[in-house]
Amino acid sequence: MALPATHPASFRRYLKARIVDRVHPGAFHFIEGDRPDPPAEARRVGGLIRMVEIDAAFVGIGENGHLAFNDPPADFETEEPYLVVRL
Repeated sequence: MALPATHPASFRRYLKARIVDRVHPGAFHFIEGDRPDPPAEARRVGGLIRMVEIDAAFVGIGENGHLAFNDPPADFETEEPYLVVRL
């Protein structure tokens, strides 16, 4: 969290440069990790996911093989599509 899209390590920056700016999809919804209220951002993105079917998802694969930043203590029983967790 709190990493601006302009930062060299930003996943948003990576996706924008390598996918969005080249492919020009009809819609692309970034997770705005530098918003001041992370739970509100998780609700915003979760609402987008509930509204329509997803055609494609670009997710990060961590160095230990975890997908989409599902680091411990991820809650795999929740119905929420996005959660803010303390690591």
